[in-house]
Amino acid sequence: LGTAIISYTVTNSCGTATATTIVTVTALADAGTLSGTDSVCETDTIHLSATIAGGSWSSSNASRATVSSSGVVTGVASGSVVISYIVTNSCSADTATKAVFVKAASACLTRIIGNMLQ
Repeated sequence: LGTAIISYTVTNSCGTATATTIVTVTALADAGTLSGTDSVCETDTIHLSATIAGGSWSSSNASRATVSSSGVVTGVASGSVVISYIVTNSCSADTATKAVFVKAASACLTRIIGNMLQ
């Protein structure tokens, strides 16, 4: 990582010629890893976090779950969805993903009521 000076020299009976250029070496993008719970109830939220800052969040299916620019996932409808976090730089892009299951609101309410009765 950093800069390097690259030189190429040719010598023949007419003399010597040298060409030089500076090359900047940049690290590949790294999205790191995502952490947070892997399920959410419909209409509820969870927060996912990334080990690398500066990326963008997206949902594979916004009709199942949406995700904000800060990693807050909101359950919309029951089913599976993949939340992605992409980091880009001048050389590449890298994506970290997390599978999230959106639970039906009725299943979540049953659990809450059951806990209250215990």
